[in-house]
Amino acid sequence: MRAFFTVLFVLGVATVSPANAKSRSKQDTATSLDRQVMAEVKRMLPEGLAVASVSVPDTLQRRRSSKDVVSLRWRQPPRKGRTIVQVLVHKHSGRIKKGWARIELVELGKVVVAAVDLEAGTTIEAGQLRVEERARTEASLLQVEPTYLLGARVVLARRAGEALRDSDVSMPMPIARGTEVRVVVRRGGAVVATSGVLETKAMVGSPARVRVSGKLLAGKLTRSDLVELGGIR
Repeated sequence: MRAFFTVLFVLGVATVSPANAKSRSKQDTATSLDRQVMAEVKRMLPEGLAVASVSVPDTLQRRRSSKDVVSLRWRQPPRKGRTIVQVLVHKHSGRIKKGWARIELVELGKVVVAAVDLEAGTTIEAGQLRVEERARTEASLLQVEPTYLLGARVVLARRAGEALRDSDVSMPMPIARGTEVRVVVRRGGAVVATSGVLETKAMVGSPARVRVSGKLLAGKLTRSDLVELGGIR
């Protein structure tokens, strides 16, 4: 009896229903065609644009073959926004299947990306962020210098490589006007330091105006107690 149940268990694990196999095959075929069309769209895009989404009609996904070749015909030059493009599937027999795919194109831009895993509740430190050029699929993606976010608290955890949105972080309070700061001037290899007072409130990583010995100077607040002038990169 034990042997009988063992055989049934093995058969149950190994058996795949024809319906599931057909569904999986159809899904793989659709994914393959979507990828081919996306690759062809990317190949023809002008600089500064990226593909956000591609939707290919089911009629083109039937009886697909690995030998098929995909080409595109554009109604108008590629530009930002939603549009349609004609997809031609060239069969090995010489026959051509045609259909219209919906695509969305977005602009590329420099966005802030997590360089390491960022846990919710922690404070952003130097080296934890970087800037990358990516498709701007959301208006809320942060597009600032990473130093601007030093001291910001992480509200929503982000994994390394994920882009940050403005809702992912809670910005730190600006440094108040009248705060005494150290002022550093860099010229080549020479460094001169003195003290000064913030003339206006400023965020860490942002431009700042500081008064030194009665003179008003412009620089960058690189720390809550430090303004750098000249030679700043």
